[in-house]
Amino acid sequence: MKPAAAARSLVAALATALALCVVLDVLPPYLLATHVLTALVVAAIVGGAARLVVRSRWLRAPARRYTVPGAALAAIPLFIGTVAAASYLRAPFWLPGGLRAKTVGDRRVYVVSHGWHTSLMLPTAAMDAADFPLAAEFKAAPWFEAGWGDADFFQADEITLGVTLDALLLPGPSVLHVAALTKPPLEAFPEAPVVELALSDAEFRAVVRHIAATFDLGPDGQAVTTGKGDYGVGSRFVKAKGLYYYPNTCNVWTAKGLAAAGLPVLPEVAVTARNVLFQADRLGQTLR
Repeated sequence: MKPAAAARSLVAALATALALCVVLDVLPPYLLATHVLTALVVAAIVGGAARLVVRSRWLRAPARRYTVPGAALAAIPLFIGTVAAASYLRAPFWLPGGLRAKTVGDRRVYVVSHGWHTSLMLPTAAMDAADFPLAAEFKAAPWFEAGWGDADFFQADEITLGVTLDALLLPGPSVLHVAALTKPPLEAFPEAPVVELALSDAEFRAVVRHIAATFDLGPDGQAVTTGKGDYGVGSRFVKAKGLYYYPNTCNVWTAKGLAAAGLPVLPEVAVTARNVLFQADRLGQTLR
């Protein structure tokens, strides 16, 4: 590929990523929580691949001019479309992502929004903390909160453009921000949107296991602290599993916690905090 063509391809890719960011933030949450949008995206990918194949010179050229590189180049979008379809279309795309009545149960899990970032907050009294990292610290307080994010962005003293672009574009290590709190969600975060979910005991424990499985424990089996937390003595950053990059955001991690409990949410489209709150509200109750 010539340098000029490569440059145009790079600019087009960056423009597409920027457009995707805008679309995810301005589209109605209901559309983002359905398989309809996913189906349209997959159709666009496959359609673009088909157009590439039809218009390719190697397809219309004599057999002696048929080249493997040309075929491979045309096959890349087809492969991406196939993987996307297999990954995302897990239910009939014409139905909303898991229409279901409000959840019912004796346990409570809260989705808390801190602007662009969301977290999970749970009462420690209902948590079986025997094999949970930092169990003793959490059990000392009635509540605990956990949120996942990019290690550099999450722990930065100052959020710069460089730090933001690095978090969005380059896969990097992640951390969990964990906190032992003495007040319930509405009091602990007086200005934050909060959605309450009533879960069964089994669903609640599945959310706890999701959080526990995110800890990247050290050789001694203990959580590895990487820095001081945002809420003082009762909070800290700890090393976590998984690479952070767009669109694998903190909000997707939060949605995966709900999905781990068997709730009909779609983590694939929960890139923004707004969408996580919308999907959670369909199953629970918005307190603020």
